Amino acid sequence: YIRKWIRENIIYVLDKRSVLASETLAKREGMCTNKANLQIALCRACGIPAGYCLVHITKDAYEHDPLLDEVYDVISDPTIHCFCAVYDEKRNGFINFDATEKQWEDPHQNLLLDEDEESG
Repeated sequence: YIRKWIRENIIYVLDKRSVLASETLAKREGMCTNKANLQIALCRACGIPAGYCLVHITKDAYEHDPLLDEVYDVISDPTIHCFCAVYDEKRNGFINFDATEKQWEDPHQNLLLDEDEESG
């Protein structure tokens, strides 16, 4: 539910990586790092172990989303994508729960990482 709430309520905009989770919550906007900070803070506040995942992605990953034109022009190639992973006791390990994708995307699919229901 935390990932779904962030997807639906935090708009993707470029911001500084140093923005605090509480600031992202108040502003209701941020980039992948800001969304991950907020998601991890909320998970940990609920007693859910959570941490950061970093991956290198190419600019081509952004071409599918016309709303990211302003991002496409300013990011490096490759760039770093930051997202949250949470600990699942049933699986005895961490699974990816990226809240960066837009709310209208299937919550079980991350177009940047080819995630599916099994991987988060």
